[in-house]
Amino acid sequence: MNYLYYLLVYILLAGANNLNAQEPENLNKEDSTLTSAVYSNQLNNGLNYYLKPIKGTTNISLNLWLRAGFNEEASDQQDISHAVEHLAFRSSVHFPEGIKNTQKLAALGIEKNDATAGTAYHYTRYTISIPSESQRALHNGLLWFKDILNGLLLTTEDINIERTTLRQEFLHRAGNDLSNRIVKSQIDAKRNSCKKSQEFFLEDNANFPPQVVRQFYKKWYRPDLAAVSVIGDIPNLEIIKKEIHQLFSDLPKPSTPIRKLNCDVLYYEQEPKFYKVERPSSKPEEELSQEVEIHLDYRDSLMYKEIQNVKGLKRRILFETISAILNKRFKEQQSIYCPKFNFWMKYKENPFFLTSQISVTPGYEKLALERFFELVHQLKKYGITEKEWATVKNDRKTQKANHNRHWVEEIIKFDVYGEALPNDKIEKLNEWWQHLSRSEFNSYLQELIREMPEDIGIIAHKNQKAFKLKEKEVRSWIKQSWISEIDPYNPPKIPEHLMDGSHLDKNISNKKLMYSSTKMGTKELTLENGVKIIFLQDSSIAPIKNPTITLHGFVPYGAANFPKEDYHSVINAPFIIENSGVGSFDKFQVNRYLSQSEDPINLHSYINYSESGFTGYAKLHSFNDLLQMIYLYTTQPRKNKLAFKDWKERKRKEYSNPPYGLGNVDMINEIKAILKDSSFINMGTFQHQGLSNIDLNKTYTSYQNIFGNAEAFTFILYGNYSIEMLLPDIQKYLGNLPTNKEGILEKSTNDVPSLLNGGPLYKKLNLGYLMQSDNYQMYFLSRKPEVFTWKKKLQLGILGKILDQMLFLDLRYKKGYGIYSPHATTEYNISLSRFMTSLRIECEPFESTAIQDDIHKIIKDIQTGKISSDHFENAKANVSSNNSSSLYRQEQRLFEYYRYQIPWISKTDIDRVISETTLKDIVALAKEVFKPKNQYEFLVPSKNSVVK
Repeated sequence: MNYLYYLLVYILLAGANNLNAQEPENLNKEDSTLTSAVYSNQLNNGLNYYLKPIKGTTNISLNLWLRAGFNEEASDQQDISHAVEHLAFRSSVHFPEGIKNTQKLAALGIEKNDATAGTAYHYTRYTISIPSESQRALHNGLLWFKDILNGLLLTTEDINIERTTLRQEFLHRAGNDLSNRIVKSQIDAKRNSCKKSQEFFLEDNANFPPQVVRQFYKKWYRPDLAAVSVIGDIPNLEIIKKEIHQLFSDLPKPSTPIRKLNCDVLYYEQEPKFYKVERPSSKPEEELSQEVEIHLDYRDSLMYKEIQNVKGLKRRILFETISAILNKRFKEQQSIYCPKFNFWMKYKENPFFLTSQISVTPGYEKLALERFFELVHQLKKYGITEKEWATVKNDRKTQKANHNRHWVEEIIKFDVYGEALPNDKIEKLNEWWQHLSRSEFNSYLQELIREMPEDIGIIAHKNQKAFKLKEKEVRSWIKQSWISEIDPYNPPKIPEHLMDGSHLDKNISNKKLMYSSTKMGTKELTLENGVKIIFLQDSSIAPIKNPTITLHGFVPYGAANFPKEDYHSVINAPFIIENSGVGSFDKFQVNRYLSQSEDPINLHSYINYSESGFTGYAKLHSFNDLLQMIYLYTTQPRKNKLAFKDWKERKRKEYSNPPYGLGNVDMINEIKAILKDSSFINMGTFQHQGLSNIDLNKTYTSYQNIFGNAEAFTFILYGNYSIEMLLPDIQKYLGNLPTNKEGILEKSTNDVPSLLNGGPLYKKLNLGYLMQSDNYQMYFLSRKPEVFTWKKKLQLGILGKILDQMLFLDLRYKKGYGIYSPHATTEYNISLSRFMTSLRIECEPFESTAIQDDIHKIIKDIQTGKISSDHFENAKANVSSNNSSSLYRQEQRLFEYYRYQIPWISKTDIDRVISETTLKDIVALAKEVFKPKNQYEFLVPSKNSVVK
């Protein structure tokens, strides 16, 4: 659909419809409210600015946004608003080398990740975080904003670099699921005529002329469409006001107001739609069985006006609550193994609409729609139950938010959408919600739940019967569902308890338990059955009556203890058993029991290559249930063939539409195989191919052998709790874990052989499918196992951060390669008993060879000490931050100490090592690490790769 069509519709609507298709530029000043906690003003050129002081924050958030985004792109401008957003980081009047490549900001304590941006449909946003005490940082941050509005150079060279980067970002976000990403964009384009399908994104990206970018920038980047906010620990409001006026007042006021097409109004006023999107072809044998998607949308045009006041804010809460209630009922409907359909609902904003998605096995479309509308009809007719009402009331406990991010979002919503931001917004809504009765809520349902959706969409293969469905037929099914008789909602029965543990009481010994204290500040206790308990009491956590207790229990056994041919049967055992349930309850009954608690209970078992165990957490009041779950999963894992079939079906569906980057996972697993690292990622093709090799009997036998030896268990309990309060339940459940003498395994060790071939190694990998980009990874690790030392780990962390900065800044900004997200990291690989430095890059085929050459030059520069002091200091600060009090995970350090004998280190010693590390130390370490014999390079070439 072209821009002339939009313009014609706009002209017609501007005169004819009561919503007014012209963009309401003054909406935020005349019709909506702004809290007195925010200072706001407008310059003569139309630029709005907002100041919100928040005491106690360590930094200030500077924000600039333009009320222009994807919606403002003409038909020949796909992703051009996004291109301008990228170009804001390149050359400008005051930052000719680009803001990411200037040492000026680094000297002010601003790191590369402190400046970010994002493009949305209604606006484009830029953010920079600065130290609250730095006037120079404030000036430079605002100066960058001024350049964004009227000082971007937009050179052809910069535009062409970002053209490639945008392509890489698009492919990176799509992963190996490009076809499904395109399908999702086609749904959006069918639903809303302002949105564009990404079917021809790569062609459009390759062919747009630089002048199109400059035209978009000139038209939409103007002060009367812009706003600035300064949020945080502002030392002096008057200084901020003065700075903003001095910097931005001289931006020329546009001579004529701009008339924006109101895409939201066009969406509300369009005729009801029935559309189909063809799912891309897959393997012929899979097409007819692949799930069909049905999309149902209810437009909410009333919210367009009501969001300007508190009434609209309440309406949104009501819709969100309806979605939450129905999603819980949908979940119960789907609480069976191997379901034929799944339902999902969400209330979306700007434009506002209630959307539902039905994923259905081919041939069950009519039944799925009938069941979906039966549940919706049921809620409208009979309302919410008392128990459901108590739950949703409790779930929506509104917390008072007084942090930078909250206010950034609230002010943007006020300025861009006209959303009301009254005094005490959260408190007022919370008070209304707490006083709202169930009968009042049920009466709202009559108004808010409508029978027929305006828009219906179907996604299917063209050979599936669903693709041939007619609108009249589908809408007749829906009408019939609303006139059919329905019974009131009958919630499923919830187990009263998971187990009767009274028989365990008699096994509790009266013998007094003796603790021992350790240098780590913990207390150790060994129960009579050999289970070791490590109590880690953290007094830095504020004491409360119902504290959270984190648990990690482990045994030194894993997949390494079993034959290689049983690997998949062993490694997947926890997932298969968790999907089956425990004792006499299937997983759905277990989940119902756990979900009734006000306090969340989380527990998962795991099996890795050389270690297995439980991880979880619970509040003190629910700690008994957590321990019961451990006892049951250890002694009574449930065996269910239908549950096993269900799990395999879900994994196969997941593989066809993975929620992760399939290519990256597969590449890492290929590399692990070459490096003899047995800690494979249990996802992707590795897991998919292993599904057919899983033997259910071996799965349960291995699980019971691994978890059946109580005396091999060590449990770490972390939190601010009283040991005496926990002991009775610990003795009752953990103290009664049995030991299966016949199935005792030998302790897994990390006897890792030397790598057969030292470096340098360069190897091309074949994943069995083609990638859109060249994927390159480099590793540095020694041939022989290394002894862990904290000094080396921390200094390697600094080295890794330096490499990460140089990859990003040198390759993307100095060299001008079109790479999106290069990354370098270091770790101690426990499976290989080696320190490992690695980097990864996705790039265009024509740049691949040059990028690899320049990576080698960067590594050589580091080895010869060509490291800027800014890179070095930023790297030290980053490693220090990652080991700060809030991130220094004592429970993880304890686990590493007890399981793998990683030496204990205090937070004070970590700070000392980092502080004492010099640039000379890092250069010496780089010479040691970056030796050719330690170097392993891997490339997954794209279909157009030119790398030899």
